[in-house]
Amino acid sequence: MIEKGGYVYIVTNKRNGTLYVGVTNDLMKRAAEHKNKRYGGFTAKYDANKLVYYETFPDIESAIRREKQLKDWNRNWKKDLIEKMNPEWEDLWWKFIKESANVIPSPEYDSEKINIKMTDDSIIYNVKSPLFKKINKSNEAIKEKKQ
Repeated sequence: MIEKGGYVYIVTNKRNGTLYVGVTNDLMKRAAEHKNKRYGGFTAKYDANKLVYYETFPDIESAIRREKQLKDWNRNWKKDLIEKMNPEWEDLWWKFIKESANVIPSPEYDSEKINIKMTDDSIIYNVKSPLFKKINKSNEAIKEKKQ
């Protein structure tokens, strides 16, 4: 049996803003879902779509245990955790995509102005360049001309 790893993550709407702790087995996809407000709920209501923290685990059960632990933490402890990894509270989604798919960012990339389109099997994002970049589930980066 092949085990799939897991991630615990924190998203926010701005530095020192609303915090949401979540767990997933596909961080790139889940962060894009938050950016697209795909499921509504808390993160959509508070526009918490900026990935500011994540941890990687060898299995989803370990990630779920850590998520429960972090959800019990007070706000200041969570802020300290974020600032140890990400002192500027930058959106780590692009960094994670780059590391996962070996994508080179466009010079025009602006994490605050990213347009994301999702299909069942891919995430397509326009990074303010004449090219669309597409990441499919197998994490292969593909460049396509904008049509």
